[in-house]
Amino acid sequence: MRMKKVYSAQALAIVMIVLVIAAILGMAMLSRTLRDTQQLANEKSSAEALEFADSVLDTMKGTTVATLVNACDNAQYGEGLKSADGCNVKGVSDVKAFLTSAGVDNNTLDVFDKCQNSSSNVELSAKLADSDDELELRSDNVRSFVVREQTPNPLSCTLNLKFEPRGSSYGGLIISRIYARNYTNGIPGEYKPYEYDDIQQYCVHLTGKLCADNSSMDGSWIDLASGATVSVPLAAKGGYPLDEIRVRSVGGTVAIKASLSDPDCIKDWEMVAIRIGANCTGTFRAKEIQIPQKESALSIFDYVLFNSEGVLGPE
Repeated sequence: MRMKKVYSAQALAIVMIVLVIAAILGMAMLSRTLRDTQQLANEKSSAEALEFADSVLDTMKGTTVATLVNACDNAQYGEGLKSADGCNVKGVSDVKAFLTSAGVDNNTLDVFDKCQNSSSNVELSAKLADSDDELELRSDNVRSFVVREQTPNPLSCTLNLKFEPRGSSYGGLIISRIYARNYTNGIPGEYKPYEYDDIQQYCVHLTGKLCADNSSMDGSWIDLASGATVSVPLAAKGGYPLDEIRVRSVGGTVAIKASLSDPDCIKDWEMVAIRIGANCTGTFRAKEIQIPQKESALSIFDYVLFNSEGVLGPE
């Protein structure tokens, strides 16, 4: 008669090993589930904070630079819009008060009801954009530098521009100089006739790329490396003072930085950078817009319609 041997200790060890492995796998799955849940919560919180910042910026539509200047002149917000640090406002109640003093309709400020808990935080800052502030121009958008009725001092002063393509290795730019004279109430009575060299078109490329490799930007496009400086003279031409410089992005998004060769040789050419930051549900997000100090023409006026007739009219 054969006897069966039972190894109970070995079986118990195997069971313990299986239990340990199962526990480790369970903890790993729980950790990943918790991490994914936290990530989803953070993404939701981040989206809500960005949406709130967007909503606050929407309330400022139609706000003029003059009213912003007046609001920023309040000493509790800093040393004014045109100071180096601009004006800064923190807290829901103070931001609401600032916007009210800047002319924002109170009926639109109910957006702040979404950000009233004890841990919420809202910040607003406004200042003149400087040479370190970028402005992204999407395709066919225009950044206008209005000189209108100003004589640069010194006359040799130039507008210095730097560009970088975004989302692509290449970006197209058209820089137009418009000259005018005989102003009445800020409106020119006469424009200088166009000349070919008043309008320059550039192909901006990243390091290691050549515009010659881009078939859509060959021929008359001027090759320009990303980060290189384009200097645009601000002096009069042919008896016509410079009225406006228009920079239009073509075929893609281009980031632009601007400065003057001689600070303050012209006035009110900078953009006003307005930044809203919010932490309403646990995540801080911010968004910035830039608005011009002077009104310029719409982008539609950067296009020319040819009909081979010399005058527009019905057929």
